Amino acid sequence: MRFERGGWRQQQNALCEVLIEDTLSLFHIDITGSINYFYFFDSLSVVLTVSAPSGESFADTLSFGFTKDRRNLCEDFRFPYCSQVQFKEAGVWKFSFHHNMGVGVLRGVWCLGVFVEIDEC
Repeated sequence: MRFERGGWRQQQNALCEVLIEDTLSLFHIDITGSINYFYFFDSLSVVLTVSAPSGESFADTLSFGFTKDRRNLCEDFRFPYCSQVQFKEAGVWKFSFHHNMGVGVLRGVWCLGVFVEIDEC
C-alpha cells in the first residue's frame, strides 16, 4: 500500500490482500516497504493483523530498525516475518498494518506490504 504525501495517519490501516490457493506447501513471509529521507526515526513499530478468509485473525507487534544515515531519496527494506508457514485455508488472506509510533501522522513512509513465497528450506 502506498501512503499519501501527507503521511500515514495513526488510525489509517495499510491493507494487503494475498490470494492463497495452496494449503499444502510451506511459505515464507517478508514485510517490505520504502522510507524516504523525511523519516527521522531509527525504527518502525507496527501492529500487524492477519485475517484468514473465514474471518479468524491474530495480531502481532513488530519493530524494524533502520540506519539514520539516509542520503538517498528512498530506502527500500525487506524484513523476514515468518518461515515455514502453512496456510490452513484457501482464499484471500488479509494483512493489515497500523503504525505504533506514538505520533498522529507518521511522515516518510512511502509504502508497506507483504511478500509471500513458497519456502525452499
